[in-house]
Amino acid sequence: MTTPSGESTRGQAPRVLVVTFALDPTADYVLRELNARSVPFWRTDLSDFPTRSTLSAVLGTDGRWRGSVQDSTRGVDLCEVRAVWWRKPTPFAFPETMSGPEQAFATSQAKRAVSGVLGSLPGVLWVNRPERNADCTKPRQLAAAAEAGLCVPETLITNNPADVPAFAERCDGHIVTKVLGGIVHTENNTRGQLYTRRVPPEQWADPRIALTAHLFQREITDKAYEIRVTVVNAGPFPSPFTPRSAPPASTGAATAAASATALPCCPRTSSRESKP
Repeated sequence: MTTPSGESTRGQAPRVLVVTFALDPTADYVLRELNARSVPFWRTDLSDFPTRSTLSAVLGTDGRWRGSVQDSTRGVDLCEVRAVWWRKPTPFAFPETMSGPEQAFATSQAKRAVSGVLGSLPGVLWVNRPERNADCTKPRQLAAAAEAGLCVPETLITNNPADVPAFAERCDGHIVTKVLGGIVHTENNTRGQLYTRRVPPEQWADPRIALTAHLFQREITDKAYEIRVTVVNAGPFPSPFTPRSAPPASTGAATAAASATALPCCPRTSSRESKP
């Protein structure tokens, strides 16, 4: 990979560690910008460990971990890491020859080792630490937004189908459903996204809602545009955009979770960003 000035970043020691899934188009945009700015990085995913990547760390007498995380071609020196972008990694992946209990134990070991070693490196900027991400649930975010004085649409979280029709009526029949966690969904070895969808009246009392918790909100129908805000070092960077009109929810999803939320799996075809 070369920068606009023609300089190569391939031989430089990565100082930014990017942890996310392979088909992450948002990360692709950011990493292209890092390449343009000649910032060397290494991109990996938790699912690469331990079959495609290795961790080797030795604790020094000064309390600092020294070693590396790497795959067969590249990696990061723990002493060189200055920032970790912990975006949307997928779970650790282990050989199918391991039993269920063995994989559960191995997952516990890997989670504590990888996050523990990386999390204890001094002077590293995290965006964001996984424990902070785990605390950023949608219910908590909505409550914090309301407490801060923002206008939050009427919201219902329930697994009781009988709650939804009355809520929809209060919202003048215009409601949408959103996933409470990440939108990435894998089914039959196909990865896709579970997008926000309108809920038509015939699905308001769908008995499959009882299978798990669901979030429903009043649809905002009188907006001119939407604004996404990114905050960096307390500085807001708003970006307005006009979303495409969302079609009604589909009932064709096969899994219980997807069927209950009536959100179709839409495969993506973007390729993985090549590493510099």
